[in-house]
Amino acid sequence: MSLGAVLGHLAASAALTDALIRLGRRYVEFFFLYPVALRRTREISSLAACVEQIFRERTSLFSRVGWNIRSTPGFGVQANGDRDPTCWETPVGITVYIAGKPALVMGVEFHGATLCVRQLQGIAGTKLDKNLQDWPKLFVQACTEFALASGIKRVRIYRADQGLFYHFPANIVRCNGETLREAKKSLRQRMRRRYDGTARQLHFIMKRSYGEWTNPNCARP
Repeated sequence: MSLGAVLGHLAASAALTDALIRLGRRYVEFFFLYPVALRRTREISSLAACVEQIFRERTSLFSRVGWNIRSTPGFGVQANGDRDPTCWETPVGITVYIAGKPALVMGVEFHGATLCVRQLQGIAGTKLDKNLQDWPKLFVQACTEFALASGIKRVRIYRADQGLFYHFPANIVRCNGETLREAKKSLRQRMRRRYDGTARQLHFIMKRSYGEWTNPNCARP
């Protein structure tokens, strides 16, 4: 076996080990976060109502908002038996339906008095009108409005590189003859704009793993 082949094998093994560690850690986190979500269904419903109000005001194509609680990360099964189009990374998932179809999703989790946004994603193949081009910002604005109304002290947006999909993307679409490596790079750039960029646009305080907004009604004097 050549040196290049050996190095390639080692790199593949390291990537697999990293993937297993990250996924295993996330399963452990779900073990604790899932019961929390079950206890906070009233708050989740209120958050979904804030999302509905913001998106309904933005587009006439808005249909509804749905939410679900999951015990493990990954794809779920819809009521009709079809596979859920979203691979969820959070125990709480909120889906915005546009023109009757699932179009945009936000995944969140609760850590005490902090609401954490870990997933902002569009459903593949969805075409959005110009009024929804800033949809990640709309989701986060709904979170801060919910926090103001409910007394949640902080809202956090995890940086893009904190997500599983950032490191292990699936179903990558290549454009204009891109190589797989180039397509992954483009995807990660878009994710950084979506997560890190949205946090900065909304003047979140940027920290190592996330951007954070503090509820002014709960700030210490």
